[in-house]
Amino acid sequence: MNKVVRRYRSLPIRARLAVLVAAAVAFAVAAVSVTCWFIVQGKLYEQIDNDLRRTAPRPAAETVYNLLSACPHKPADTSPYGVLRTHETVYSQLVKPDGTACVPSDSAGAVKTTDVDRTVVRDSVIHGDGILRNGTDTAGNDVRVLTMPLVIDTNVGPQLYPGAAMMIAVPLKNTEKTLNDLALVLLLVSGVGVLGAGAAGLAVARAGLRPVDKLTEAVEHVSRTEDLTIRIPVEDDSEDEVARLSRSFNSMTASLAGSRELQQRLIADAGHELRTPLTSLRTNIELLTRSEETGRPLPPEDRKALLNSVKAQMTELASLIGDLQELSRSEGQRGERVQVVPFQDTVEAALRRARLRGPELTITADLEPWFVVGEPSALERAVVNILDNAVKFSPEGGTVEVRLTDGVLTVRDHGPGVPEDELPHVFDRFWRSPDARALPGSGLGLSIVARTVRQSGGEVTLTPAPGGGSVATVRLPGAPVPLRNRRRPRWQGSPVRYRRRSRRRIAMSRVPTCVLSSFEAPRILHGHDPGLFVQIGSLTKTLTATVLTALAGSGVLALDDPLERFLPAPAGTGITLRHLAEHTSGLPRLPEGIRGHDPYAGFDDRALDSVVRRLDTLATAPAGSTEEYSNLGYALLGAALVAATRTPYEELLRRHLLDPLGVTDVTADPPAGVRLCRRGLFGRPRRPWTMTGAILPAGGLWATPRAAARLVTGLLVDRRLGEPAPAWQKAGRLLWHNGATRGASVFAGAVPQGWILVHRLSGASAATDKLALDTLRAAIRPA
Repeated sequence: MNKVVRRYRSLPIRARLAVLVAAAVAFAVAAVSVTCWFIVQGKLYEQIDNDLRRTAPRPAAETVYNLLSACPHKPADTSPYGVLRTHETVYSQLVKPDGTACVPSDSAGAVKTTDVDRTVVRDSVIHGDGILRNGTDTAGNDVRVLTMPLVIDTNVGPQLYPGAAMMIAVPLKNTEKTLNDLALVLLLVSGVGVLGAGAAGLAVARAGLRPVDKLTEAVEHVSRTEDLTIRIPVEDDSEDEVARLSRSFNSMTASLAGSRELQQRLIADAGHELRTPLTSLRTNIELLTRSEETGRPLPPEDRKALLNSVKAQMTELASLIGDLQELSRSEGQRGERVQVVPFQDTVEAALRRARLRGPELTITADLEPWFVVGEPSALERAVVNILDNAVKFSPEGGTVEVRLTDGVLTVRDHGPGVPEDELPHVFDRFWRSPDARALPGSGLGLSIVARTVRQSGGEVTLTPAPGGGSVATVRLPGAPVPLRNRRRPRWQGSPVRYRRRSRRRIAMSRVPTCVLSSFEAPRILHGHDPGLFVQIGSLTKTLTATVLTALAGSGVLALDDPLERFLPAPAGTGITLRHLAEHTSGLPRLPEGIRGHDPYAGFDDRALDSVVRRLDTLATAPAGSTEEYSNLGYALLGAALVAATRTPYEELLRRHLLDPLGVTDVTADPPAGVRLCRRGLFGRPRRPWTMTGAILPAGGLWATPRAAARLVTGLLVDRRLGEPAPAWQKAGRLLWHNGATRGASVFAGAVPQGWILVHRLSGASAATDKLALDTLRAAIRPA
């Protein structure tokens, strides 16, 4: 057995696939063939048995007496049965209690008796229906036998004749021939089917693995020639596994090619940059050495100047080597040093160093507390590099202005500034402005700044300042209050170790996840994309409620207006707009008839109107008495807002919420090409619920996670539209709301220390809520 397994494993994949397909088809065909054969056999025997029972005659008493008296001899023309016309050849005989067969003259032959036949003679009452069995005649031919109690015709009617039984049999030769022919046909068909399946499996395997062959050839080509320019052609609309693998390979080779190019450029640039200080250093040292060897020492002033030059060149060389080491560090080398950093202290430390380097300058600072997640030494180096640039290019006696407010660090100098055409290159490695070639520096400072800020989840820009000079701006996510010093959760830096903790976390770790917050750098896992549109589910309710409060604030309506003022609802329900917004309307959670794979597809304006007209029969509790989360209630609230303003829902949303907050990426129906949906078993995007009908105000909006995060900060943190709408839930100091659809779930919340938004491509909202709350607890827990 082990030898067979080893032999199988040694086969190529296409051969193994062909063998597996052939084996599966062989098993299926064999099962079907055997089942078919037994079914046909049963039907044929059933037909024979029915014929035997239906045509069994009742002999006359005198005929039976004569036959039994003459037995075991066979008298002529004494058949008690007549002819069975169902079959050409019929066996007929009587059997005595001792098993003796009494065969009439017109029988096709004698059938061998058994104990079964004698049992029928002895217990005729018990075996009144007779016994069917397979047997043989005296010549050895197979027959089908019916042995039943003997019933004779008398003057007073049919009577049971004791002491004998009647046997009728027909040959099975034709039946067996039919079954044998059927078995042969099934065997041939099965063989052809298995061979065809094997051939088809091999052909399918070859066709399916052809892209893999191309991929293999490409990998072998890269391994053989180190040519990273090779690409595998992939159709744009193909989403199968091979296409994804090919795209990954193309992306990998492109990244490797880019990395190699950057590496070669880094080596070349580093060699060039190192050559200059080394050449100068060697020249100065040779001059000092030659003066000593020749016995002609340099004047003290020249010697001191030369030594100072050597010291400066060594300092520049050490700085350049340090910058190169910083740029060569990978992302993984920084993970263990990441912690919560008081950024204002980092800036203050960098300012002390900058004042030492530019004592003739006036450096002003206005710093507010801001705590970020990052590497302390790298962040300080980044700020030092920005300040060094400002000091370097500031005129003597000039001013450098430093400000840190709400996580935005600005450094403004009054130097010559950077020309517009050079701005795109200022963060490139080793790039230096032609006007600054004579100044000290390696051209690596701003590239290190960009790398460090990007690793911390922020962004950095350099722009011309009004009136001359430049403004460097660094934006870092964080919070204005001190957080517990903590490293990044281990599962974030090491998903493998995290996945070992439990099966539940294994499932969670594979779900595309996006975590945006003020407590840490953006966390994008397993293929999520914060720039694509995702369903935000019931988070839509908070936006609908915000529109309600905006309309109430402008006097268009009042929160306590009854619903029947805007919709044709029965009078006297007591349901107001406030009740709908606060989920205290007493209405059920869902409209009637919500079921199936796309439950809200049929819930249109007509269906909503039908619900509105009989609200008095749907309420499960008096309005304002109990809180029950209700999608139906928010569908009615959205319809009421539309009716009150005669404006479509999306236009209301844009006018009273999105435009005031400067948010654009929120809509009810984004283009398919910019949607991010959960994928099914075979990698195809799952069709989301249809929620563009009457249910839209309750949970039908799509948004990019970045846009949703801006909504959270605008509504809960900055409160640019006033107090949060009544849809937001409260738990202590936490304001929050969540939502879920068929393939997406979201949690948004804010505490005084900061905010968070978590989106996962999974309808399991409990897991999303837990991830968000765990992150919040870890961030705000005291040290």
